[in-house]
Amino acid sequence: MSLSRTLLQRLRRAGAECFGVDLRSLAIMRILLGFMLLWDLVVRSRYLTTFYTDEGAVPRQTVVNIWHNPTAISAYLMSGSWVWVSLLFILAGFFSFCFMIGCRTRLMGFLSWFMLIGLHIRNPLVLNGGDTMFRCLLFWCLFLPMGARYSIDSGVPSRSLTEWKDQVRNLFVSAGSAGLVLQAGLIYLFSALLKTGASWQDGTAVYLALNVDYITWRAPSDFLLQYPELIAFLTQATWHLELYGPLLLLTPIFRGPIRTIACFLFIGLHLGFASFMTLGLFPFIGAAMWVGLLPGWFWDHVGRLPGVLKKLAGLRETESSRLSPQAHSRWWVQCLALVGIYGMVTWNLSTLPEKGPCPDKFTMDNNNAFCMGKAIDKKVSSKLARSVQKINEECPSGYEDKGQTCSQIDRDQAHAIEPVDGTCPNTYELTGDYCIIKSEKLQHAVHIRELSWADKELYNRDIDEWIRPLIKMVRLDQKWNMFAPNPLTNDGWYILKGQLIDGSEVKLFPSGPLDESKPEQVSDLYVDQRWRKYMRNLQTNYKSDKNRSKSENEDFKGSIFRLHFGKYVCKSFNRDRTGDARLETFQIWTMNEVTHPPSWSPRSKVHATFKLHQDKLADITNAEGTIDAEACAEACIENTKIDAEVSRCELKDTNEDLGPLKLLEEMHSIRCSGIQLIKVKKESAPPMWSHRCLKP
Repeated sequence: MSLSRTLLQRLRRAGAECFGVDLRSLAIMRILLGFMLLWDLVVRSRYLTTFYTDEGAVPRQTVVNIWHNPTAISAYLMSGSWVWVSLLFILAGFFSFCFMIGCRTRLMGFLSWFMLIGLHIRNPLVLNGGDTMFRCLLFWCLFLPMGARYSIDSGVPSRSLTEWKDQVRNLFVSAGSAGLVLQAGLIYLFSALLKTGASWQDGTAVYLALNVDYITWRAPSDFLLQYPELIAFLTQATWHLELYGPLLLLTPIFRGPIRTIACFLFIGLHLGFASFMTLGLFPFIGAAMWVGLLPGWFWDHVGRLPGVLKKLAGLRETESSRLSPQAHSRWWVQCLALVGIYGMVTWNLSTLPEKGPCPDKFTMDNNNAFCMGKAIDKKVSSKLARSVQKINEECPSGYEDKGQTCSQIDRDQAHAIEPVDGTCPNTYELTGDYCIIKSEKLQHAVHIRELSWADKELYNRDIDEWIRPLIKMVRLDQKWNMFAPNPLTNDGWYILKGQLIDGSEVKLFPSGPLDESKPEQVSDLYVDQRWRKYMRNLQTNYKSDKNRSKSENEDFKGSIFRLHFGKYVCKSFNRDRTGDARLETFQIWTMNEVTHPPSWSPRSKVHATFKLHQDKLADITNAEGTIDAEACAEACIENTKIDAEVSRCELKDTNEDLGPLKLLEEMHSIRCSGIQLIKVKKESAPPMWSHRCLKP
């Protein structure tokens, strides 16, 4: 009996240390989260009218029409007046400050969480993964004694360390603490599981991420890009840390030291993000979460150090504390937390793809390169690619030229798709450079690589109907697809060109001369990451507003937010101008860049060979069957006919930019794999969208 009792006690102690949290760590996390709530409100207040009032670019009615959710509750949707929104910002700031200092912590934590999710509901166009992490953390704070240490609620702290040597006095275990631990682990575990792209396997993902100019700091990124071996190591280290790092929270041995190491590894990961990328509060929110998971072992050892850290480790609540951790252990609180854990886990599981390369409603064709489905099925039809990559500067019949791509004009016309290695799907036939379906009644095809593995209708697992509205109501819905399945390979910047009534042209964004030159720091074009996210989302064709006619919806090409943005730009520019100096029309141009695999990537040789020599392999292959260097150089010179994205060529392992003629002279001893495709600006395409201002 004594042996079994001892074993049971050890198991309980191990479970408590794995799923418990230290009250001192929670207090530090509370202070950090409260400060970031205040900072977020200050940043958002700079464009309060633009993003949160009906006079701005995102009116309430449009948000409700597109993201209608009957369980969503937001005080910001009650009125579109700037006075009302300003009042809510002030209230939210007051709640956040009280939460930070630990005054009525439980109530202020709930009100801060409620105001935050209301702000997210009001304008989803400016949100990123950091916002999702923020509201999830605040949700789990509702079930934890966040004010038990370093707070007004805990009374005047004592600096005596002798009474608090036993870390059990600071260990809090409940369903809420288990929820926080599991939430932290699931963020990174599912982020790793969704990183299924080739770049995470061959070590080029960090290289691609550092080339996304609109979210990176160019100076540190360019410095790191000089070390390909280090980039490959960081890619693999990041993926493996995200996949296996959460398991360190549940280690059965050396729990204190190993958990401390895990926390600091993830804190370092987030600080690394902040050093190279402009991601707003996301890296700091993640770092604060891992501070909240530091074990009591860490604080006990820090308590041996002199100075402030020693005082932090020893601060405790007094007997007069008005906040009891036991209040968070009541049975009904535990039940709510358990429901939250179930919903969180099932929702994350729903973001993973089902087994098989093709989702339900699709079947794989004999070439194993396409997924086939009946176009009459609405779920399938909505996912058919309506644009194709332009081949040899020509578009198929029924498609209009969009620069680099061809977009289908009428969905009822024959569907075209690009061939794979010269082959077409079973129900298509090769017509010119494209595969065209033989009959509209036959099965349509989609490239396997283009299917959205994260599409809720096609791929995701089902979620219990009773839990879905509850999760949506408390905004515990989440998907951790950061840089998944691959980092972006397409990025660039925007140019807004306007024409005044007198006919003169002006550059509305960014400021400067009327040219298309690339800014030195693309990320500096935007006020902050909110504006950057908003501008990126203007490219998304959200479903049309039900309150407008079909012709009105077609005027702004499916994205009503472009219309509201156009009205806002016109109104802002013309506010202080009269007569012919007023803005009449403007256009949004997207200056796109393509990041090709680096020369040291295992994919570079294959990519370069295919892109430069498709349909011309016979012309550049000599009698021995190897690539002829001179013919390869000629192919590179004629790149505008083969690959419109390539405007210059470089030799591998050299920093010298070689023009076409010099390249031809020096290519005789270099194989074709020595050509490196360079990230370049695409030639000017038609504007993404045009807007005409209303006459006053």
